[in-house]
Amino acid sequence: MIDLIPFITFLQNLPNEILLLGMYGFAVCSLLLLHHFLGKTGIYVYMALGVIVGNIQVLKAMTLTGFSHPVAMGTIVFMTTFLATDILAERYGKEAARKAIWCGFSGIIFTTGMMILTLGMPSLTPSDQNAFFNEAHYAMQTLFLPAPALFIASLTSYLVSQYVDVHLFLMIKRVTEGRLLWLRSFLSTATSSLLDNILFSVLAWKILAPLDIDTSTLIFTYILGTYTLRLLATGLNAPIMYLIKLNQERKSYATA
Repeated sequence: MIDLIPFITFLQNLPNEILLLGMYGFAVCSLLLLHHFLGKTGIYVYMALGVIVGNIQVLKAMTLTGFSHPVAMGTIVFMTTFLATDILAERYGKEAARKAIWCGFSGIIFTTGMMILTLGMPSLTPSDQNAFFNEAHYAMQTLFLPAPALFIASLTSYLVSQYVDVHLFLMIKRVTEGRLLWLRSFLSTATSSLLDNILFSVLAWKILAPLDIDTSTLIFTYILGTYTLRLLATGLNAPIMYLIKLNQERKSYATA
């Protein structure tokens, strides 16, 4: 059996910023490979996986240089889902992008429902023999039994922000007559990401599960704190869009 503990220890000794960059690279490479081999179906698959993984990652916090408070993870993976819908909107149109949004939504609903039913099975009688399975039961409970308020806030902000992203992307494409791919990619994702942060933070921490925090902390820590990270990731998405466009043009030229 492969022991991953030494590798995990090695990773933990790296700066978190390096790990985030590696995570972005791994996510984008996975998205591009799925798209290359499966076409738009591959992007649908990625959307479901990305939303599931992102919702698990947000349960872990990290520290970053320049941030005074811990920042929830999941931002990088969520940003690549906006890249995925932009690719679909650019190459396959609005309906394909909308289908991808619902693939992500369905993925997290299915996973949550199945894991709740799994947790409905009681843990085994405590014993040395059953220790591993009981530990796994409680670990699953931590990961897949989120507070209902956070679950509702997450799904609401996801659906609204993704639809806004697709709408803005295609609107800017019409206004610029198909030019300035970098502009529509950046503006649509930057705007929808900010909306996602605002909706989730207000719904989760002020309306559905209120925290004893002032408005200033809500804005600068919970909303703008992670948005700064999202904005940096958004800047990396535009070159990926051009790479896909150039690859498609190359294929079209080769088959002409």
